[in-house]
Amino acid sequence: VSLPQLVIHCVIASTCMSGLRRLLPLLVSCPVGAFIAPTTRCLPSSFSRRVACFRSFQMDGTSGTRPLDASVAIEPSSGKHDSSVIFLHGSGDSGDGIKQWVGGEQGPFAFEKTRVVFPSAHMRKYSMLGPHGVQRVWFDRVALGPQGAEDSVGMDAMSKLVKQLVYEEVGKGVPLSRIIVGGFSMGGAQSLHTVLADCIVNQEKVAGVFAMSTFIADDSVLPKRLEQYSKQGGSIPPILYCHGEADSMIDCSWGAASVEKLRKAGAEVDWRTYPGVDHDMCREELVGVREWILARLAAAESS
Repeated sequence: VSLPQLVIHCVIASTCMSGLRRLLPLLVSCPVGAFIAPTTRCLPSSFSRRVACFRSFQMDGTSGTRPLDASVAIEPSSGKHDSSVIFLHGSGDSGDGIKQWVGGEQGPFAFEKTRVVFPSAHMRKYSMLGPHGVQRVWFDRVALGPQGAEDSVGMDAMSKLVKQLVYEEVGKGVPLSRIIVGGFSMGGAQSLHTVLADCIVNQEKVAGVFAMSTFIADDSVLPKRLEQYSKQGGSIPPILYCHGEADSMIDCSWGAASVEKLRKAGAEVDWRTYPGVDHDMCREELVGVREWILARLAAAESS
């Protein structure tokens, strides 16, 4: 591919993500460093950021080893925290995006003594966008729905990175029993997998896990792992599972079926639905999650 051809394709790509996807095969076919610097000087800064994301992805296709960016948080109003929440965003979003969505420092996730961390997933391969699709996601998906094959390898790898954030909070003096992990949509699925599919966290038991507007794949490894752990006498953390009844992206029935899978595996699940709510988080739901978090932390403190 010649440099003039690349310049033309770069200009096209700078206008839309579909253009960027057309550009990726060309980038792969030749050395990136040979043309990135001279070509992007005259292009919009937004394109330069996209190229930077691609170069990062090219170096680590699964994004399974680099630490997560956890710089976005809602700090406790008291100035010191004795508990923590790790909140994972949905596909294509970011830590800052989900923080603003839940209302930021003026919303229900602002606490007196609880720090809420909003990490961002890495840009990585996302098969639902095509063979060269790249998205900010926790794991890969080939199809949206319970029948789509689960990326258990990707979820396991991401679980390790999320747990790093959990133990960073422990290193700050917060007991594991006063830490809660949760998320929305894909972030909810990753939260369930992180806390429930690996006995490492369960042995010491976090305070709980919440999942909003998400589902567990039919071939998920989670129920089997959870059932085996339960039979061994393991204690399963409390689960809050919320879903909008009018969800047009992730059908509420998928969530209900997921809850049944968890219950059959031995978990106790608080299942809540919200009439008229699409793939969204309504005020009533967010307040309900807040109250559940406070209740779980109070229970942990008294135990």
